[in-house]
Amino acid sequence: MCGILGWIGVESETTAAEVARACGLLRHRGPDDEGMGRLIVGKQTFEAFKGGGTDPRLNLPDIKTVTKSNELCVWLGHRRLAILDLTPAGHQPMSDAEGSVWIVFNGEIYNYRELKNALGGRFNTNTDTEVLIAAWKKWGVGMLPKLVGMFAFAIIDFRNAQEPRVFLARDPFGIKPLYYARRNGVFMFSSEIKPLLAFGVPRNANPSRVHRYLIDGVTDYGHETMFSAVRQLPAAHYMTFSIDKAERDVQPVGYWDIPTDSVSTSDPAEAAARVRELFLGSVRLHLRSDVPVGSALSGGIDSSSIVGAIHVVEPDAKIEAFGYVPDDPSCSEERWMEIAAQAAGARLHTCSSNPADLARHLDELVLSQEEPFASTSIFAQWNVFRSAKRNGIKVMLDGQGADEMLAGYGGYPARRLQSLVRAGHWNEALRFWISAGRYLGKLDLARRLCGFSVGATWLKTAKTISGRGGAHSAVDEIWFLNNSSPDDYPDRITGEKRLRAELWHSLRASSLPMLLRYEDRNSMAHSIESRVPFLTVQLAEFLFSLPEELLVNNDGLTKAVFRQAMRGITPQPILDRRDKMGFVTPESTWLQNLRPWVEAQLASADDFDFPGLRTQSIKAQWQELVDGKCRFDFRFWRWINLIAWNKAFEMKY
Repeated sequence: MCGILGWIGVESETTAAEVARACGLLRHRGPDDEGMGRLIVGKQTFEAFKGGGTDPRLNLPDIKTVTKSNELCVWLGHRRLAILDLTPAGHQPMSDAEGSVWIVFNGEIYNYRELKNALGGRFNTNTDTEVLIAAWKKWGVGMLPKLVGMFAFAIIDFRNAQEPRVFLARDPFGIKPLYYARRNGVFMFSSEIKPLLAFGVPRNANPSRVHRYLIDGVTDYGHETMFSAVRQLPAAHYMTFSIDKAERDVQPVGYWDIPTDSVSTSDPAEAAARVRELFLGSVRLHLRSDVPVGSALSGGIDSSSIVGAIHVVEPDAKIEAFGYVPDDPSCSEERWMEIAAQAAGARLHTCSSNPADLARHLDELVLSQEEPFASTSIFAQWNVFRSAKRNGIKVMLDGQGADEMLAGYGGYPARRLQSLVRAGHWNEALRFWISAGRYLGKLDLARRLCGFSVGATWLKTAKTISGRGGAHSAVDEIWFLNNSSPDDYPDRITGEKRLRAELWHSLRASSLPMLLRYEDRNSMAHSIESRVPFLTVQLAEFLFSLPEELLVNNDGLTKAVFRQAMRGITPQPILDRRDKMGFVTPESTWLQNLRPWVEAQLASADDFDFPGLRTQSIKAQWQELVDGKCRFDFRFWRWINLIAWNKAFEMKY
């Protein structure tokens, strides 16, 4: 796990000191080593400026005295978090023996040993980075489907002297970030947005994304970001172009998508056995590390199953598990964590926080996340990684992606009901509504079904009529309409199999892209590599091939096939749970306890020019909440977070 950056253009347009400063902004992603250098395109030579690689005696030029020329060049920067092969041999930028192919890489390739065997030849390190170089030289773009892992990397290939090329790639789920921007004929990329801003990329907000966040709390989908001039390489995409054409608007190319129309077994026992096999195999791969590995533990099915699986695949492992206990007992999952930890023989570490902690760390959290986030639960996760860091853990396993593939959220049973209705299976739909309604509430199921059917526009109108449209009244819709470009958010769920379509949407457009960004920034803020064993292509493709009733059964039980697969691994009381929390904070209580601080935050909105937000309406609605005249919802946090983001990054509109 690391931080990478690159700058491609005429050398006289930047300096080594500027590149070093941008690279320094990624230090938290890799405190173990730093590498930086330039590739002179015409001469096809590499000159290092920081880091000695395998030869610590290497004499490096002083970055302050480097002469600039009008040559086309590629600057590469890398911050290393050493996880595999802890020796200096893992230094980056790394090249092949001939110096014709260079790479900066962020992530882990878990099947690097198997790839080594397939590639043959001699390897000089025990790193997965060297394996990536060899895989590129042998298979080119065709290597991407062979990689099991999380990755974002850039390869500079000089083998064709007439047309040296750049290749950027991101893993199938977008676990690892990769941002890029173009400015004045220069192409830049980085693991985070801050280095791009340091290179002079404008700090203009993207109105369409800001609007989507304010209304729906959604960010991170597609190729755009909250910064107008910054794009992200979407999950399961790559870009390749000639170095001398880097300034052109080259479009990303997709190399994989989740299949939604294939069907495998419908036998529950057979499906559960296969899920168990795939999941245990994935956990085994994700434990490959030369440093200590821990696991996040919320007490829910997903994290408890990971801890249980570690105990199964490595019975002698000393499992360090980390959980969060809020200061409000009503949303605490401590007893469930204790059950899971005891069953797996894990040592449980818990942490907590309070409203004052949130106020004290908000600016730090906003700068780390780089884009607004949905709720204060992100702060709970931040504390979990801080606790792991304090206990000497460098790698953590986490359960992200399980809900999006196994239908774990509360709205998914209603999507299954919608599938039955759309297919005309009225008798089955009625039986499902009656049976599942005993646990989920018949009225709630019917309400959700109607909401899915009438669509977002009608729901917005209904909320406004019923007095629940406060979030919209604080937003100047006319301003956003006049200043926004068409939004590429795929918010239509179509086809007969509505549950499967919703799962695809959650993985690609709504919840997972945001959750992965939160996870990446929170873990990297504490120099920890976070791994997510649910997110493998093999497991995703199998789960998406199952009939919907194996995910949400006829009683409305979510994750049905996984619950069966984990019997004997995860404690049965946890597998029987129908409620869901995760790492949560009592947000409403916290914000109202922080009333003077919140009001100061809201008042500070007057300090910047943002015509799309009606600050007087925001203050009035906050007062209504304080007076008990309206119910708490996420709009209040979105306003606070957006205001803090505007200040932290000095955004312009």
